[in-house]
Amino acid sequence: MVIEDKYTKNKIDTNKLDIYVNDEFKLSQQESRPMHKIAKPMDRFGAFLIDTFSVLMPLTTLLTATTKKDLVKSQLINQSGADHVLFFSMLAISLFSVIFYQTIMTWKFGATIGKLFFGLRVVNIWTHKAPSLYQAFMRSCFWCLESLLFFIPNLSILSHQKRRPFHDRAVETVVVSIKAIRSSTPNPLEQAIAHAGYASLVVTMGLFSLGFMMRFSDELQKYQSEEEVYGYNQETYSLCDDVDKEMKVWNFQKKDQERVKRLNVSMSLYAAGIIGEECLEKEVDYAIEKDKDKGLAYLAKSFVYKDVVEVSNEYLNRVCKDEPNSRACLLSQAILAWDSEHWQKVYAEINDNDLTHDFLNIWSIQYSYKSGDFKAAKDLIQKTHLRGDLSQYLNSVRTKVYYGLDQTKESEVAQEFVFDSVAESRKVDLAGWICFHELQNSCDKSNGRSCEIFYKAAKEDKEYLEDEKLGLAYVRYNECQDEKGLASLQRDIHVAGARLLVEAIVAGKKGEVDRQNFLLLYLAKDKKLNSSVRLEALSRLFKKMDAPKLKEELPQLVDLWMGYEPSLQWKIIGQNIFDNLLDRHMNEYSLMVGTKLRDYQNKFLYPNPSLDQNLAKAAY
Repeated sequence: MVIEDKYTKNKIDTNKLDIYVNDEFKLSQQESRPMHKIAKPMDRFGAFLIDTFSVLMPLTTLLTATTKKDLVKSQLINQSGADHVLFFSMLAISLFSVIFYQTIMTWKFGATIGKLFFGLRVVNIWTHKAPSLYQAFMRSCFWCLESLLFFIPNLSILSHQKRRPFHDRAVETVVVSIKAIRSSTPNPLEQAIAHAGYASLVVTMGLFSLGFMMRFSDELQKYQSEEEVYGYNQETYSLCDDVDKEMKVWNFQKKDQERVKRLNVSMSLYAAGIIGEECLEKEVDYAIEKDKDKGLAYLAKSFVYKDVVEVSNEYLNRVCKDEPNSRACLLSQAILAWDSEHWQKVYAEINDNDLTHDFLNIWSIQYSYKSGDFKAAKDLIQKTHLRGDLSQYLNSVRTKVYYGLDQTKESEVAQEFVFDSVAESRKVDLAGWICFHELQNSCDKSNGRSCEIFYKAAKEDKEYLEDEKLGLAYVRYNECQDEKGLASLQRDIHVAGARLLVEAIVAGKKGEVDRQNFLLLYLAKDKKLNSSVRLEALSRLFKKMDAPKLKEELPQLVDLWMGYEPSLQWKIIGQNIFDNLLDRHMNEYSLMVGTKLRDYQNKFLYPNPSLDQNLAKAAY
């Protein structure tokens, strides 16, 4: 049949036209092209599974391995801000991997590995060839956007006449099968499923938008009043900048919960050693003047006057008179008694209520850690999520708790983060604490990172050595350096107890054994000295138990150790004492020390089978 084109007046033989079944492909008037059929949904789903589980998951796992390691480290030390950054970094890497894989495979081969397996191809609807690089890239990007909507837009594979979802229609491509006998077109059931999916997406997005608008309106109302957010008029009152800064962080974290009280934040900062009595007193005086939180204000007053015992105790007693059922009263009773029974009530209050931002958490962590109850401290830390300056305090304590629980890997990870992120003073404090315990029994770790950080800072700023424990860490480090270190000790140490300990060490090096023993005995028995110095002297005495004069002191020395408040230093020294007594077959005393250690280990740490075995040896 011959027809005339009414525009060009040319004669055209219709028998020479190649008519494609798919009307979206351009008609060719010059040559015939092979026509492929529209791909089936199940083939595309199978290709998706192969691409996801056989290619993309292994690829993204490999590429995000380092970031995932950092994320685990961040979660271990509870750094929520870093968690978010690392999570989005992993997400970005994963999206890049998907886009890169799909773009290159579609551009070069016309299909991903999954599609190749099922005999599918992505083709341009006009040329019926593989897409260009630009088309392949944009198709991959749109596919990723659809994935963020849980692939709901992909349901158009079930409803569109040519089974083309948005990412195909946007770049003018279609997925075809080189194996199918006939094209796959949607049936009524498929279309109904797709429409139900679209409806669920619209409803979900509508509910999400409504919730967001209500949340935004609520937050706007909360921030309208400066008094509600900051707790004071900044033009009238001059309070602590550190508290202002932390208030903003805490209120940001609380989100839709009740706003935190300013005095609550002040008490937490004071407990963590971030602010001092002068700053706390300003906050307290304001609270009392405004007749706010009197119970908590009186509790804070007791800390302001901690050096005047009578005044401090009077304020502690007034807390419960004014607010007998408050958490401030609960804490004041625990501080007055300072025993485990009252602190257990504090723990129960924390467990029964959502107090992740409460001053009770900080004080309870402080008590648990200092009393050697590392299990309780770890549980409390896991319940506490803070940012700002308090997060630095929390991470430092977490590192010490892991160390105390002999969780070496966790402690090392936490150390690495703290050393790289916290303020210099807190870093030096932690490094000195770790160095002090690492050198308890040997000098093997004197060249470790902790000791190096601490020693360098202490050499530059001798004020660090005013702290008893840091001074002892300095003594141990320099003792490991032999004669050169001893000369430095005599020049740098000025705190009374640590100074006497240095004299005892020097006397021993000079062969003046009697003088050394006399000084160590004096230090161990002087109750006016810091317990760290006394325990250090006691530890050195037990290493010299073969001396006749010291054997006479053995019962008293054992009683001294038994009477100390438990701590990590106490536990390590106790273990050394127990081993020394066991080696000398002093079974009566080794049983006393070992039993005390076992009770502490089981209650505050974790059971120690090796200790139980040695106790059994001592008993027989």
